[in-house]
Parts: sequence; C-alpha cells; structure tokens
Amino acid sequence: KKEQPVDYLLKGLVRCSACGGTLAAGGSSGKAKVRCLQCCNYSRGSCRTSHSITIPRIEAAFIEGLKQALSEKQFTMAPKKPPKQSDPTAIDFDKLIAVEERRLTRAKEAYLAEIDTIEQYAQNKKEITARIDDLKARRDKDLEKAFDLEAFTKKVSGVVELIEREDATVQAKNEALHTIIEKIVFEKAKGNL
Repeated sequence: KKEQPVDYLLKGLVRCSACGGTLAAGGSSGKAKVRCLQCCNYSRGSCRTSHSITIPRIEAAFIEGLKQALSEKQFTMAPKKPPKQSDPTAIDFDKLIAVEERRLTRAKEAYLAEIDTIEQYAQNKKEITARIDDLKARRDKDLEKAFDLEAFTKKVSGVVELIEREDATVQAKNEALHTIIEKIVFEKAKGNL
C-alpha cells in the first residue's frame, strides 16, 4: 500500500513459497529483538508453513544474490502483460496458453466421466500439450527479442549502487528495487531466495 511508510528494504517484494502470500514485518527475534518477516497468511492462520526470517539476514542474502546475478548477467525475466489496446495485432500468449490449459482440463474430465476412451484422451492430451509447448516457445522467443540484456544489466547496476548508498532513503531504495524485481520467493525449508 503506497500510503504506508517503507521502513525496510524489501517491503512488498518477498513472497511465501508455500502460499504466495507477502512476507511482512511482524515481531522480533532473539535477545537483540531483531525485527522479522513472516507470511501474512500464516499470521492469519490460512498458511500452514512459517516463513519467519530476520530482516537483516534476508536483506544481506538478497543483496549478495543480486550482486552475483549482476556479475554473471543471469536474470530470470518475467513476461510483461501487453498494455491494453497498444497493438491490435499483438498476441497475448498467456491468454492463449490459459485457453489450452482449460481444454486439457476438459479433456481429462471427459475421460474421467467415461465420455472419451483412454486412446481419445491420450490423443487430445498430446495435441493440446504440443500447442501449449509451441505457444510457450513463441512467447519466450518474443520476450528474448524485446529484452536488451546490456540495458537491463546497466539498470540493475544502477539500482545496486543506489541501495548501497548511505545517503539514500529506505523508501527510495525500495522503489528502485520495485523497478527491477517483481517478487522474491523465500523457501525457508531449503533456505533459498
């Protein structure tokens, strides 16, 4: 929420690997009373997995991982949704993939309801899966065309420089991170970001 003050670097970016909920600042941990992040849904009782981690620990791990990704130029790009009415000839691959996935679900339901035979279901599944794979490949190819690795690397480098500056506010650092990071998924059981 924009009106809430930003009091830590990764506010609004970290997600629970179990339910996808946002990790938010909650209580504190240890004798030093270090603030922690916890899954909002766990706090409300709708997620069964605790993802508690201290803010300094997750921020340090994130910055280290970001610097490593920058040095190796290894980024996981999330496809952007096409803007509304930008190009009437543009193909929304995600929408087409969702349509094919619904067809696959209906084909399975037809088999389970004994409307289709196992052979018919196998053939339908093979054809639909091939279309999904083709659409995903075409989407990824379009994404690669639109993505300029050098320009993005330069942008990430600028954000890293900003978050390391002492004179920059936490809010400015958080806003800068939001320009390059969609989400950070925290897997507590594996200790992964």
